[in-house]
Amino acid sequence: MLRYALFLPAITPRSQLIPSWHINWFPKFNSIFSTSFGVILSLCIAFHPFPCHADMDTEINHLLKYIEDSGCTFNRNGTNHDSRDASEHIRKKYAHVKRRVGSTEDFIRYAATESSMSGQPYTVICEGVEKKTAEWLADELSRSRDNIQ
Repeated sequence: MLRYALFLPAITPRSQLIPSWHINWFPKFNSIFSTSFGVILSLCIAFHPFPCHADMDTEINHLLKYIEDSGCTFNRNGTNHDSRDASEHIRKKYAHVKRRVGSTEDFIRYAATESSMSGQPYTVICEGVEKKTAEWLADELSRSRDNIQ
């Protein structure tokens, strides 16, 4: 009798072993659906515009060095700062917002555009001309990209 009980599952029809809610009623549909889903997912991953982080980091470091070496005066919340202080402040702010930065433009937007406390825009005074820091850095970014190409 014990021997017969061991072989019972082997001769039991599959429909009795699998619960009715688990039976695949549309096997062809599931095959087509999973294949289509896989293809669409692969295409989305392949063509997603991921930023090239090595280039982004290089550009951000270039902009930070550009700020530091500029010798310009930076106005932040109505107080003037030299270029080294401005560069250090923007480095600290970048470290704080780094998780939101996906491009060099985001770096300019989140770390070098305006005060997160007062909302006042940062400005830079170079050779007697005052300009918004965001515009000044965007111009330099454009120049550096043009020089690379």
